[in-house]
Amino acid sequence: MPNRSEKLNALVIGFECRTSWEEMKGDGPRRFCAECRREVLDLERLTPEQIYGHVQASRGKLCGRLTWRDGRLAMAREMEPLESARPWAPRRASAIAAGLVAAWLSASHAEARTSETAAAVAGVGEGAAKREPVPARRATSTPRAALRGRVTANGRPLEDVAVVARNVLDGRESTASTGSDGTFTMSALPSGIYDVEGSRDGFSIAPHRAIVLQAGEQRRADLTAEANTETVLLGAVAVEADPLRKVYDTSDLVVAAVVGSSVVVGRDGPQADVVTDLRIESSFKGTVSGREVAYRHVEYAAGDAAEGSWRADFVPGARVLAFLQRSKADVALGERPAFESVDYHFGIRKLGDPERAAYLARLDALARIDREARRRGELSPGDLAEWIVATVENPLTRGEATAELRRAQQALATAATKAGTSAEIAAEDLKVVLDRFHAEGGALRGEPPAALLGAYLTAAQRARLTAALGALGSTKTLSKGDREFFSIVRAWDEKAVTDWLMRRLRTADPKSGDSEELWWLVGLAEELDNDALRDAAAAAAEREQEMQARWAGDASQETEKLRHEELAGLVQDLRRQFVAVLSSTR
Repeated sequence: MPNRSEKLNALVIGFECRTSWEEMKGDGPRRFCAECRREVLDLERLTPEQIYGHVQASRGKLCGRLTWRDGRLAMAREMEPLESARPWAPRRASAIAAGLVAAWLSASHAEARTSETAAAVAGVGEGAAKREPVPARRATSTPRAALRGRVTANGRPLEDVAVVARNVLDGRESTASTGSDGTFTMSALPSGIYDVEGSRDGFSIAPHRAIVLQAGEQRRADLTAEANTETVLLGAVAVEADPLRKVYDTSDLVVAAVVGSSVVVGRDGPQADVVTDLRIESSFKGTVSGREVAYRHVEYAAGDAAEGSWRADFVPGARVLAFLQRSKADVALGERPAFESVDYHFGIRKLGDPERAAYLARLDALARIDREARRRGELSPGDLAEWIVATVENPLTRGEATAELRRAQQALATAATKAGTSAEIAAEDLKVVLDRFHAEGGALRGEPPAALLGAYLTAAQRARLTAALGALGSTKTLSKGDREFFSIVRAWDEKAVTDWLMRRLRTADPKSGDSEELWWLVGLAEELDNDALRDAAAAAAEREQEMQARWAGDASQETEKLRHEELAGLVQDLRRQFVAVLSSTR
């Protein structure tokens, strides 16, 4: 599992602040932005542990000054705390999830990364199940493939670059180094799907992803490097969400539990260190002795720590789902094993009865997939594709897999574009590569790459997703999840999604429009390539920018209300124009 610094390195600015750091009030790592009326943290002066504490405690309202140096986020060194300084200190990485700024950012700006998580049931405690070694397959004699390429910086060859080609099907790596002409060669490669990366001190090198290699093929993988520079940005911090399935994979313990009492065990400035009792009702992954665990978390204290607003999230008796990892705390809590959240978004999830039942069903299905993977010695792309489709089908769990399904769909489309063929042919080619990879003795380690998941999406599954979109009916809002689902189905059924969109735009609450929906409609108008829609969207975008400029710097409650009302009216006008134009083109 990546360490805390590596996880925090994924932080980005989702919405940039226009006020300079020097103009903000305060000193040290904490200052106050008068324009946004928010505290801003200089992450370069905070340790990874301190940064994570703020991310977890802020509940998605974190603003920061981020400095990138030599291609990495600059942070203070992590120091071991004195024994008397703090009752406990989490030291194991926690995967930070998105949703951090969902209420006030229009989109995530973090790039999806290829997961290296093994799909094993990780045991915790005595008697925990462990994945058996993958059985060796009988290799057959087939011609091997090769990769060649050149690394350049500003158009000139770059030598002494360490190049790594990783077969994402099993994680095996091949290495090479560039010569004075910037070229590298890797031969005798097995069939597979490769990510090629380069590294050299002082340079950032863009990777070349998802190169499909079949037996006997020779492919090029040129890389471009840029000299590292220092970059400093301020604003709202955002990071990409990990899907439910990946959070499950990285958890030591996944349980349905009942919240018990919470106790503040220490403080560090504005942060309170809290221990909450969790009584386990059922377990999906991992084992512990007894039926209770201690959940350690960091919260902001409002005045007295006992009055912190976080207590509303941990009401005794509340039923939750918990995705946890072993705590490395050095203070014993009696007989109860101690855990931390594996992820901000998924660590502790409160759900109503219908949602809880839906989530339990999806977690049970994941557990079955893990058991089957242990039996087979590898994960099945078809099983995972079916799990994703079934999760998206259910409106109660849809938001946990739409992004993953979209990535699979886009990855397959990218593979088709690179090969100069259709998505259908690219899907068959990927299945052939997997068959040859198996024939050469390979076995999937971890989860299949996104393009391969896209290749295993069947026509019947697409039909089910189209029917699920149509079943949404007419509601008063057009949520982000609905918009993502629309984009997924649109790839194969333009008529169905157009009918659905017209119904939703007609029935949407006139007061529900926001900037996120506005800019989605602006982008959709461009995609539809309709001059009337494009003109209407451009006019709406110009009006929105004028409105924001008119009230820049005024964050009073009265102004915010006026801003919301005007924006909602602007979105409603654009909805009507969309319906009118789409109706006329039927």
